[in-house]
Amino acid sequence: MVIPNAVEPAEFQNLADRPIADLLRVGFIGRLDPIKRIPDLLAAVRLLGPSVHLHLFGDGRERGKLEELVRRDRLDSRVMFHGAVPRPLDALAMIDVLVLPSEAEGFGLVLIEAMAAAVPVVATNVPGTRDVVRDGVNGLLAPVASPKLLAERIDRALHDNALRQRLITAGRAEVAARFSWTTVLPMYQELLGLPSLNPDP
Repeated sequence: MVIPNAVEPAEFQNLADRPIADLLRVGFIGRLDPIKRIPDLLAAVRLLGPSVHLHLFGDGRERGKLEELVRRDRLDSRVMFHGAVPRPLDALAMIDVLVLPSEAEGFGLVLIEAMAAAVPVVATNVPGTRDVVRDGVNGLLAPVASPKLLAERIDRALHDNALRQRLITAGRAEVAARFSWTTVLPMYQELLGLPSLNPDP
C-alpha cells in the first residue's frame, strides 16, 4: 500500500484570497541541494525580466554557490535568501507561484501545501512530482534542466489569469480529495488494523 503525505486544508484557508503582488513573487521552499537544480530556477528568473522576484526559503550546502551565481548574474536585487522557515505557511504567504525544479522527488510535500494555500505550482516532470501534479490541470510541468521552458511555465502561471484560477481551484480540490488527513488517516488505520478514530455519530 502506498500512502501519500497529507495536510490539514483548513490551516491554509486564510491564504486563499490574497491578491497577486505588484512585484511578481516566485518562490522555492526546500533544501538548497544539487538535486533541486536551483541554478535552473535562477536562469529562468533571469529570462523573466525585472518585474519577477525570487524568494528562496531553505538552507543547505548549495547556498554559497547559489549566492555566488546571484552575484555573478547581477540578480542581487531580485533574489532573496530567507533561510529556513519554521512554517511553510509563512513562506507561502509571501509568494505568488511555487516552483520545484528538482531532478528527482520522493513526493514533494511542499506541492500539496502550496495547493492548499491557493498558490499555483510549477514543477519538473519527474516521478514523485507526477504523483501530485497533473500538467495543465492542477499545476504546470516542465522538463528537467530546461530553464527556458521552466520560465515559460512560470510566466503562464503568473500572467494567464484564467489558467491561474483553474490551477488554484483544481489544486485545492485535489488536496481535499486525496491529500487531506480526512482521506489519508483511514489508510494508516486500515494498514495497521486500527479501529477508526472517528466514531460514528
